[in-house]
Amino acid sequence: MSSTLETDSAPVVVGVGFRQRFAPHPAAVGRARRLARGLHGELPPLSVLDVELVVSELVTNAVVHAATPFLVRVVVARTIHVDVTDGSGAPPVRLPATSGHPGGGGLGVVEACACRWGFEELVGGKVVWAELSIPALAGVPRSQAESAQTTNFALA
Repeated sequence: MSSTLETDSAPVVVGVGFRQRFAPHPAAVGRARRLARGLHGELPPLSVLDVELVVSELVTNAVVHAATPFLVRVVVARTIHVDVTDGSGAPPVRLPATSGHPGGGGLGVVEACACRWGFEELVGGKVVWAELSIPALAGVPRSQAESAQTTNFALA
């Protein structure tokens, strides 16, 4: 699979969201995060922050652990679906926060932001995915919605 992935292609808009291939380089993390930030007009502000965090963590894992070209996909529908497909068959490992390992907490961040997450093995690689909810604030003025999100975030 990794041999067929083009790298650093132009982003492709898929409905509300994006799909982009990257080379396994640390700069890809920032580029993917900026693409996620571009969803600010489609999502409440704290949802965009959560998407940025999840994209950053999954892309970091692809760069550090898979070290193969990878594809990032974000699709906004009833939920926000984020996935990263890479050319490594090694499953993701969620280390406990108390492991003392410098790093390894990324999947804990994904777990904290997402309703659910997981991975699927593919021929020649895997896809690691996360599903995030979109707060139900329809019909609420934007300033109240942002205030409510901040309050809910602080209580979580």
